[in-house]
Amino acid sequence: MRRQMGWIYLASGLIYSAQMTFATLYALGHVHGVIIGKGVWSQLYFGHFLFTVLAGMGCLGFHFLKTGTFAVQTLVDFLIGLACFIVLFGLTGAALIGRLVAPWFSLTPAAFLLYYGGCLLSGRALLRRFEIKSAQG
Repeated sequence: MRRQMGWIYLASGLIYSAQMTFATLYALGHVHGVIIGKGVWSQLYFGHFLFTVLAGMGCLGFHFLKTGTFAVQTLVDFLIGLACFIVLFGLTGAALIGRLVAPWFSLTPAAFLLYYGGCLLSGRALLRRFEIKSAQG
């Protein structure tokens, strides 16, 4: 189950990296002949966020329907990844708006999503303190 969530975070990281690479190239003036309004950017960011949330919740829901058990550890993994992404997204956006960092710093949340997805794919949590101990073991 954790590995399935890892695939979701990897896919989310790949989508976000492509999106932010294009946005950075656009902002630096390297994409010619294309004009994209603010509303479109907001929709792209929201679409990515919606994909991540719906895919993660869908994964949990399908697991429950298939097995009849709720995967609490996977929910914790999902929520930690989502919370960390939201915080990184906000901090990165603030740093970019304040011109405190180079434009390519916008890929930091994507790097986190890819790293976290890799951690989950390998069967590890981000931090061991978030591992839920079973009553049987």
